[in-house]
Amino acid sequence: MHVPWGWIKQRPHFLAEELSDNFKVDIMIPKSFRTSNLTINESSLNINSVFKLPFERFKLIRSMNSIIVQILLKYRYRVHKYKYIWITDLRMYPLMRNLISSEQKLIYDCMDDVLEFEVLKEQYHELSSIEKQLFSRVDLVLFSSKELESRKVKKYNLQNSSYGLVYNALDKNLVHTEIFDKYNEIFNQYQINNYTVLTYIGTISSWLDFDLIEKSVNDFENIVYFLIGPIEQNIEVLKHERIKYFGSVEHKYIKTLVVKSDILVMPFKVNKLIEAVDPVKMYEYISFGKKIISIDYKELNKFSQYISSYKNYKDFKEVLNQLIDSSSNDSLNKNFIELNNWQNRKKEIITLIERIS
Repeated sequence: MHVPWGWIKQRPHFLAEELSDNFKVDIMIPKSFRTSNLTINESSLNINSVFKLPFERFKLIRSMNSIIVQILLKYRYRVHKYKYIWITDLRMYPLMRNLISSEQKLIYDCMDDVLEFEVLKEQYHELSSIEKQLFSRVDLVLFSSKELESRKVKKYNLQNSSYGLVYNALDKNLVHTEIFDKYNEIFNQYQINNYTVLTYIGTISSWLDFDLIEKSVNDFENIVYFLIGPIEQNIEVLKHERIKYFGSVEHKYIKTLVVKSDILVMPFKVNKLIEAVDPVKMYEYISFGKKIISIDYKELNKFSQYISSYKNYKDFKEVLNQLIDSSSNDSLNKNFIELNNWQNRKKEIITLIERIS
């Protein structure tokens, strides 16, 4: 995994937990030096932290880390003789490229178009070469979105048997988690004075539309934003008395934050990276039957019956006004939960794995 276990829970965390019911799963995660962005995600899985040097934006450091990690992985691969090697990011591939035997099956969970990350633009040619090598070797690719699948299948002429579309999902256990009083004070502080709480849950990075957020807090005197999640490095966040940053929170508190909020928001700037994203947060938002406002792009069409979308700030203002004035349903979307949980996604993945076994 390229994501620390203490990061806000994402697809790799959930799938590792689910697959451990059917397979013996060992998790290897590069050591994180940014502990302020981490939280506690309790787990009974065998999670191994792999030492790496910081400052990987420098090519020399990346080369040194590659050597360090390969030495550690070589030992583990020799001892455990894994049947499947699963990677969550193409940047993992060079670390085990020369260690995987022809008998071992390589699975790539392609959850983002890594070549489109703004912070990795300087590494574009290097990453493009790695991606090409990876797709020529991989036995199975799991795509998290239709757009991502379309791009890569066309680019690398993938055969039907070597890939599958496995959307993101929600944590079914989260729905039945208790509601804590941990955040009562800050919610009461605003709601008792008739403020509308707009909550975003997810990583805070370059894709967040701070211009739209700033315009809206200036135009609407009765709204406050709760932004919940780790802040990516080198991201200059918007400072305002009605924008509250919570940082990473334990996954068990997500339900509490969602239920207590008035409106859930996904204010993204649409670019090529975002167009290929199937947001985990949207599944969690929808499951609780809350009012949702989101930027409009093609990959979200499948959620159209559940969300209020906008294309520009004018649309956003109109939709927000409507949602503030409308009554709230706030009832569990049971049918959606049954169809879109990680247990069901695991079944889809096992079917695909059996195809290559």
